[in-house]
Amino acid sequence: MTITATNLLLKYPSRLSHQAIRCLAVAKLVGVNIETKISEESSLLTLHGPPVKFVGPTAICTYITNIKGDISLLDNTKLIQWTDFADSEVRCYQPGSFQMRRSLEYLEKVLQCSQFLRGDELTACDLLVGSTVLSLVSGVHDLPFLASWLSKVQKEVQVLTNHQLTPCPKNVQTSKSKKTSNKSKNSVKLPVSPSPRKLRLLCIHGYRQSGKTFKEKLGSFRKLVSKQAELEFMTAPHLVPGEEEADQFGWWFSQDNCTFDAHESATCDRGFSESLAAVEKVASTAEQPFDGLFCFSQGAAFGAHICMLQQTGRLGFNFRFCILVAGFMSRSLQHKIQFEDMSKSQKIEIPTLHVFGDTDKVIESDMSEELVEYFSNSKVVRHTGGHYVPATGDNKKCFTDFLTEMQNIIC
Repeated sequence: MTITATNLLLKYPSRLSHQAIRCLAVAKLVGVNIETKISEESSLLTLHGPPVKFVGPTAICTYITNIKGDISLLDNTKLIQWTDFADSEVRCYQPGSFQMRRSLEYLEKVLQCSQFLRGDELTACDLLVGSTVLSLVSGVHDLPFLASWLSKVQKEVQVLTNHQLTPCPKNVQTSKSKKTSNKSKNSVKLPVSPSPRKLRLLCIHGYRQSGKTFKEKLGSFRKLVSKQAELEFMTAPHLVPGEEEADQFGWWFSQDNCTFDAHESATCDRGFSESLAAVEKVASTAEQPFDGLFCFSQGAAFGAHICMLQQTGRLGFNFRFCILVAGFMSRSLQHKIQFEDMSKSQKIEIPTLHVFGDTDKVIESDMSEELVEYFSNSKVVRHTGGHYVPATGDNKKCFTDFLTEMQNIIC
């Protein structure tokens, strides 16, 4: 039977709505009513109520589950254990990283033995850990027990909270709304969620381009995604020599004479390490972190390599997804060896969108298809055109759909 916790108020800024959902779902599960208040003046998630004040979802959820006083020492210890697991083994790692994969595989083993973390009944442990995983990981298709469990947790969270959590208008309350508030004084009130923020994308151009020329060529694409993403363009550090146009750069060369051929098997990757250092510097010194990469042609081969480095824990920054247009795997021997070594034990797990054209004469579609094989959480879109970003016509929706999915996961 539902009990009322006297004067409990959950106060939080809108950016912590996902944390608030965890706490409210746990409260509804154990039968505790809590009022909510969204305040942008607050910097942390806080539970107020005489004589208590707790900060953070871990402390709040632990308190909520103990209000009735009938939780056993074993159950309480298990709750603390799983809450600590969510904070120290899931939340702190980047999606697609080796550490995150290790944590997901541990959950898979646990769930092979029971339907939920504490047996065959949903508990607060499942809501705390499951909601954390759902906010960070988009696909676990190769872990069937984990995937089934996450589906059940997501459904329960939606049922328990109505999946509505967003800021109310500030300082606006009509007399009608006051009456409504009095009638539902003892119910959990969950406002509607705010629009997600724009994603930040670092754009990596193709061979013989620059950040400036790439931006100019992407006029239609920039307009298409303008409501979903902020794009930042950088230029590769290596000028392509012997060209009449000065504004032509590359990320690396396949020959010592500073030329590049995507089809050429070579032992040379001249300038590659300098380009990687340049990208790491841009990413690490940016005022706000980049959520993802948008890469084209040679830049897409470079971006795929960056994904591989993140997967194997060798990258100096972190990002959450990658879009690869007209991508291919570098034919440089050093790069192929690194990909093949990784593929012996794992694939790249970061969410990726691979887009390529059937009539591309610069990077043939089979080269792009070869690259896809190294990714486990990928979406593939083929278009009928050539070597360009298809931001008009029937294929343009693939970009907005993918970015919407990333917003739902990240923002």
